[in-house]
Amino acid sequence: MPLISTAQTSPAALSLGTPSAVAAAPLPQPCVLIVDDDPHFRALAKGLLAPLGISVAEAETGREALNYLKLHSQGVHAVVLDIFMPGRDGLEVIKEMRDSYSHLKVLSVSGVPSGSLYLQISSILGADAVLSKSEIERLPTVVLDLLER
Repeated sequence: MPLISTAQTSPAALSLGTPSAVAAAPLPQPCVLIVDDDPHFRALAKGLLAPLGISVAEAETGREALNYLKLHSQGVHAVVLDIFMPGRDGLEVIKEMRDSYSHLKVLSVSGVPSGSLYLQISSILGADAVLSKSEIERLPTVVLDLLER
């Protein structure tokens, strides 16, 4: 995990010519909310992100995701959101996230092929990135890119 170092030198250390004391504090661990009605996809995504030091929260539906964000939105840095889910679909959830949680980075995912109309619509509605589930191996790279923006 990356560290931020801040050098602090006491006046006594300067006068004695001793090295300065360095305090290191870890960066806060990023948290990604994975929203998908498929438990296998959630587990796979978590398995790809956790080794990178990313904390993962999960929601099975759009409604669960929005309820989670009401309580924890400041602790979530990005959302991986399936487009097709029962109840509130991902497109509806993207619109609400953009209205209420504009600080969140949203990666819209779907089992449809890359470049599909649904992925394009999710971008228009405010997804920061899109990914076809057939390209799941790219998930860590895309999420890291979102977290750096």
